[in-house]
Amino acid sequence: MSEIAERLELDEAGRVRQRYELRGGIPDGPALSYDEEGQVVRSAKFRAGALDGDAVSYDAKGRVTQRAAFLEGLVHGEVVLYDESGQVSQRMSYRRGKPDGECLLYNSGRLVMRFHYRDGVREGEHLTYDEKEQVTFRGAYRDGKLHGEAFWYMPDGKLVRRAVYRDGKLNGESLEYHDNGELHEKAHYVDDLLDGVLLRYRRTGKLEERLTFQKGKPVGEPIEYDDKGQPRAKRPAADPKLSWLEKRAIRSAGGA
Repeated sequence: MSEIAERLELDEAGRVRQRYELRGGIPDGPALSYDEEGQVVRSAKFRAGALDGDAVSYDAKGRVTQRAAFLEGLVHGEVVLYDESGQVSQRMSYRRGKPDGECLLYNSGRLVMRFHYRDGVREGEHLTYDEKEQVTFRGAYRDGKLHGEAFWYMPDGKLVRRAVYRDGKLNGESLEYHDNGELHEKAHYVDDLLDGVLLRYRRTGKLEERLTFQKGKPVGEPIEYDDKGQPRAKRPAADPKLSWLEKRAIRSAGGA
Protein backbone atom coordinates (compact mmCIF):
# COMPACT_ATOMS: atom_id res chain seq x y z
CA MET A 1 0.00 0.00 0.00
CA SER A 2 1.34 3.43 -0.99
CA GLU A 3 2.22 5.78 1.81
CA ILE A 4 -0.04 8.81 2.27
CA ALA A 5 1.63 12.18 2.89
CA GLU A 6 0.28 15.67 3.26
CA ARG A 7 1.63 18.38 0.94
CA LEU A 8 1.54 22.11 1.70
CA GLU A 9 2.25 24.81 -0.84
CA LEU A 10 3.15 28.25 0.52
CA ASP A 11 3.26 31.68 -1.06
CA GLU A 12 6.20 34.10 -0.75
CA ALA A 13 4.84 35.35 2.59
CA GLY A 14 4.81 31.82 3.99
CA ARG A 15 1.03 31.50 3.94
CA VAL A 16 -0.53 28.15 3.08
CA ARG A 17 -2.25 28.38 -0.30
CA GLN A 18 -2.67 24.67 -1.14
CA ARG A 19 -3.11 21.63 1.07
CA TYR A 20 -3.58 18.14 -0.36
CA GLU A 21 -2.68 14.51 0.09
CA LEU A 22 -0.14 12.55 -1.88
CA ARG A 23 -0.25 8.85 -2.45
CA GLY A 24 2.77 7.41 -4.18
CA GLY A 25 3.92 10.94 -4.96
CA ILE A 26 0.76 12.08 -6.78
CA PRO A 27 -2.31 13.95 -5.50
CA ASP A 28 -4.90 11.52 -4.18
CA GLY A 29 -7.55 12.51 -1.67
CA PRO A 30 -8.97 15.77 -0.27
CA ALA A 31 -7.49 19.08 -1.43
CA LEU A 32 -8.02 22.62 -0.16
CA SER A 33 -7.08 26.00 -1.61
CA TYR A 34 -6.83 29.17 0.52
CA ASP A 35 -6.84 32.91 -0.11
CA GLU A 36 -4.40 35.40 1.44
CA GLU A 37 -6.54 35.63 4.56
CA GLY A 38 -6.50 31.90 5.13
CA GLN A 39 -10.09 31.37 4.00
CA VAL A 40 -10.87 28.24 2.04
CA VAL A 41 -11.73 29.21 -1.55
CA ARG A 42 -11.98 25.71 -2.97
CA SER A 43 -12.38 22.18 -1.72
CA ALA A 44 -11.97 19.22 -4.03
CA LYS A 45 -10.85 15.61 -4.29
CA PHE A 46 -8.16 13.96 -6.34
CA ARG A 47 -7.80 10.39 -7.43
CA ALA A 48 -4.63 9.18 -9.10
CA GLY A 49 -3.59 12.77 -9.84
CA ALA A 50 -6.85 13.96 -11.40
CA LEU A 51 -9.84 15.79 -9.99
CA ASP A 52 -12.51 13.24 -9.20
CA GLY A 53 -15.66 13.89 -7.21
CA ASP A 54 -17.26 17.07 -5.94
CA ALA A 55 -15.45 20.42 -6.09
CA VAL A 56 -16.84 23.46 -4.26
CA SER A 57 -15.74 27.09 -4.64
CA TYR A 58 -16.29 29.82 -2.02
CA ASP A 59 -16.12 33.61 -1.94
CA ALA A 60 -14.22 35.68 0.62
CA LYS A 61 -17.18 35.44 3.02
CA GLY A 62 -17.29 31.68 2.86
CA ARG A 63 -20.38 31.52 0.70
CA VAL A 64 -20.60 28.81 -1.91
CA THR A 65 -20.29 30.21 -5.44
CA GLN A 66 -20.03 26.98 -7.42
CA ARG A 67 -20.45 23.23 -7.09
CA ALA A 68 -19.14 20.94 -9.78
CA ALA A 69 -18.64 17.22 -10.23
CA PHE A 70 -15.50 15.76 -11.82
CA LEU A 71 -14.58 12.38 -13.22
CA GLU A 72 -10.99 11.54 -14.12
CA GLY A 73 -10.10 15.23 -14.40
CA LEU A 74 -13.09 16.26 -16.51
CA VAL A 75 -16.28 18.02 -15.49
CA HIS A 76 -18.88 15.26 -15.41
CA GLY A 77 -22.30 15.72 -13.86
CA GLU A 78 -24.09 18.81 -12.64
CA VAL A 79 -22.47 22.23 -12.26
CA VAL A 80 -24.36 24.72 -10.11
CA LEU A 81 -23.56 28.44 -9.81
CA TYR A 82 -24.85 30.69 -7.01
CA ASP A 83 -25.41 34.44 -6.78
CA GLU A 84 -24.36 36.68 -3.88
CA SER A 85 -27.56 35.94 -1.99
CA GLY A 86 -26.90 32.21 -2.15
CA GLN A 87 -29.61 31.47 -4.69
CA VAL A 88 -28.95 29.27 -7.68
CA SER A 89 -28.14 31.30 -10.81
CA GLN A 90 -27.35 28.43 -13.18
CA ARG A 91 -27.59 24.66 -13.42
CA MET A 92 -25.89 22.81 -16.24
CA SER A 93 -25.15 19.16 -16.94
CA TYR A 94 -21.80 18.01 -18.29
CA ARG A 95 -20.52 14.77 -19.74
CA ARG A 96 -16.80 14.17 -20.03
CA GLY A 97 -15.95 17.88 -20.03
CA LYS A 98 -18.67 19.03 -22.42
CA PRO A 99 -22.11 20.53 -21.74
CA ASP A 100 -24.61 17.74 -22.27
CA GLY A 101 -28.19 17.91 -21.13
CA GLU A 102 -30.41 20.59 -19.67
CA CYS A 103 -29.23 24.08 -18.70
CA LEU A 104 -31.32 26.34 -16.46
CA LEU A 105 -30.65 30.05 -15.85
CA TYR A 106 -32.15 31.98 -12.93
CA ASN A 107 -32.44 35.59 -11.83
CA SER A 108 -32.98 36.08 -8.08
CA GLY A 109 -34.25 32.52 -7.89
CA ARG A 110 -36.64 32.95 -10.81
CA LEU A 111 -36.26 30.76 -13.89
CA VAL A 112 -35.49 32.93 -16.95
CA MET A 113 -34.16 30.46 -19.51
CA ARG A 114 -34.13 26.74 -20.27
CA PHE A 115 -32.17 25.09 -23.07
CA HIS A 116 -30.19 21.97 -23.91
CA TYR A 117 -26.80 20.80 -25.08
CA ARG A 118 -25.73 17.62 -26.78
CA ASP A 119 -22.02 16.79 -26.75
CA GLY A 120 -21.11 20.47 -26.25
CA VAL A 121 -23.45 21.87 -28.89
CA ARG A 122 -26.79 23.63 -28.40
CA GLU A 123 -29.52 21.21 -29.43
CA GLY A 124 -33.26 20.98 -28.85
CA GLU A 125 -35.88 23.21 -27.30
CA HIS A 126 -35.06 26.70 -26.05
CA LEU A 127 -37.41 28.61 -23.73
CA THR A 128 -37.26 32.03 -22.10
CA TYR A 129 -39.53 33.25 -19.30
CA ASP A 130 -40.76 36.58 -17.92
CA GLU A 131 -40.80 37.65 -14.27
CA LYS A 132 -43.89 35.50 -13.66
CA GLU A 133 -42.17 32.52 -15.31
CA GLN A 134 -44.54 32.69 -18.27
CA VAL A 135 -42.99 31.59 -21.57
CA THR A 136 -41.99 34.60 -23.71
CA PHE A 137 -40.03 32.71 -26.40
CA ARG A 138 -40.10 29.17 -27.68
CA GLY A 139 -37.74 27.87 -30.33
CA ALA A 140 -35.31 25.08 -31.08
CA TYR A 141 -31.65 24.65 -31.91
CA ARG A 142 -29.99 22.25 -34.30
CA ASP A 143 -26.22 21.95 -34.48
CA GLY A 144 -25.87 25.08 -32.34
CA LYS A 145 -28.15 27.31 -34.43
CA LEU A 146 -31.80 28.30 -34.28
CA HIS A 147 -33.70 26.03 -36.62
CA GLY A 148 -37.40 25.59 -37.28
CA GLU A 149 -40.40 27.53 -36.04
CA ALA A 150 -39.93 30.15 -33.31
CA PHE A 151 -42.67 31.83 -31.27
CA TRP A 152 -42.76 35.00 -29.15
CA TYR A 153 -45.53 35.60 -26.58
CA MET A 154 -47.09 38.50 -24.72
CA PRO A 155 -47.33 38.44 -20.89
CA ASP A 156 -50.92 37.17 -21.18
CA GLY A 157 -49.77 34.25 -23.31
CA LYS A 158 -51.01 35.64 -26.64
CA LEU A 159 -48.80 35.06 -29.64
CA VAL A 160 -46.96 38.23 -30.70
CA ARG A 161 -44.70 36.83 -33.41
CA ARG A 162 -44.01 33.66 -35.35
CA ALA A 163 -41.01 33.10 -37.59
CA VAL A 164 -39.05 30.30 -39.22
CA TYR A 165 -35.29 29.80 -38.94
CA ARG A 166 -32.95 27.69 -40.98
CA ASP A 167 -29.39 27.23 -39.74
CA GLY A 168 -29.63 30.33 -37.55
CA LYS A 169 -31.13 32.67 -40.13
CA LEU A 170 -34.68 33.82 -40.80
CA ASN A 171 -36.03 31.89 -43.76
CA GLY A 172 -39.67 31.77 -44.75
CA GLU A 173 -42.83 33.41 -43.50
CA SER A 174 -42.77 35.77 -40.51
CA LEU A 175 -45.99 36.88 -38.80
CA GLU A 176 -46.45 39.60 -36.17
CA TYR A 177 -49.65 40.27 -34.24
CA HIS A 178 -51.35 43.20 -32.52
CA ASP A 179 -52.15 42.80 -28.82
CA ASN A 180 -55.78 42.11 -29.77
CA GLY A 181 -54.70 39.05 -31.73
CA GLU A 182 -55.19 40.57 -35.18
CA LEU A 183 -52.39 40.12 -37.72
CA HIS A 184 -50.07 43.14 -37.77
CA GLU A 185 -47.44 42.19 -40.32
CA LYS A 186 -46.79 39.37 -42.76
CA ALA A 187 -43.38 39.12 -44.39
CA HIS A 188 -41.02 36.68 -46.04
CA TYR A 189 -37.29 36.27 -45.37
CA VAL A 190 -34.42 34.61 -47.20
CA ASP A 191 -31.21 34.26 -45.16
CA ASP A 192 -32.19 37.07 -42.75
CA LEU A 193 -33.16 39.47 -45.55
CA LEU A 194 -36.66 40.62 -46.40
CA ASP A 195 -37.57 39.13 -49.75
CA GLY A 196 -40.99 39.37 -51.36
CA VAL A 197 -44.20 41.11 -50.35
CA LEU A 198 -44.58 42.60 -46.87
CA LEU A 199 -48.12 43.36 -45.72
CA ARG A 200 -49.01 45.51 -42.72
CA TYR A 201 -52.46 45.48 -41.16
CA ARG A 202 -54.44 47.71 -38.81
CA ARG A 203 -55.79 46.50 -35.50
CA THR A 204 -59.14 46.12 -37.23
CA GLY A 205 -57.69 43.53 -39.57
CA LYS A 206 -57.83 45.84 -42.60
CA LEU A 207 -54.78 46.07 -44.87
CA GLU A 208 -52.74 49.23 -44.19
CA GLU A 209 -49.65 49.01 -46.39
CA ARG A 210 -48.05 46.78 -49.02
CA LEU A 211 -44.30 46.79 -49.59
CA THR A 212 -42.03 44.73 -51.80
CA PHE A 213 -38.44 43.72 -51.06
CA GLN A 214 -35.76 41.87 -52.94
CA LYS A 215 -32.72 40.62 -51.03
CA GLY A 216 -33.34 43.17 -48.29
CA LYS A 217 -33.84 46.16 -50.56
CA PRO A 218 -37.16 47.90 -51.30
CA VAL A 219 -38.53 47.45 -54.79
CA GLY A 220 -41.05 49.89 -56.27
CA GLU A 221 -43.31 52.21 -54.32
CA PRO A 222 -45.22 51.35 -51.14
CA ILE A 223 -48.99 51.08 -51.53
CA GLU A 224 -51.06 52.49 -48.69
CA TYR A 225 -54.67 51.61 -47.89
CA ASP A 226 -57.35 53.57 -46.11
CA ASP A 227 -59.28 52.31 -43.09
CA LYS A 228 -61.69 50.52 -45.42
CA GLY A 229 -58.87 48.59 -47.08
CA GLN A 230 -58.95 50.61 -50.31
CA PRO A 231 -55.70 51.82 -51.97
CA ARG A 232 -54.85 55.46 -51.35
CA ALA A 233 -53.50 57.81 -53.99
CA LYS A 234 -49.74 57.57 -54.37
CA ARG A 235 -47.73 59.66 -51.95
CA PRO A 236 -45.29 62.31 -53.17
CA ALA A 237 -41.69 61.11 -53.22
CA ALA A 238 -40.78 63.68 -50.57
CA ASP A 239 -43.25 62.17 -48.06
CA PRO A 240 -41.23 61.46 -44.88
CA LYS A 241 -42.89 58.04 -44.46
CA LEU A 242 -40.65 56.78 -47.23
CA SER A 243 -37.76 56.97 -44.78
CA TRP A 244 -39.43 54.19 -42.77
CA LEU A 245 -39.11 51.93 -45.79
CA GLU A 246 -35.46 52.77 -46.15
CA LYS A 247 -34.86 52.13 -42.45
CA ARG A 248 -36.69 48.82 -42.70
CA ALA A 249 -34.46 47.76 -45.56
CA ILE A 250 -31.34 48.70 -43.59
CA ARG A 251 -32.56 46.78 -40.52
CA SER A 252 -33.36 43.78 -42.67
CA ALA A 253 -29.84 43.81 -44.08
CA GLY A 254 -28.39 43.82 -40.55
CA GLY A 255 -27.82 47.54 -40.10
CA ALA A 256 -28.92 49.81 -37.25
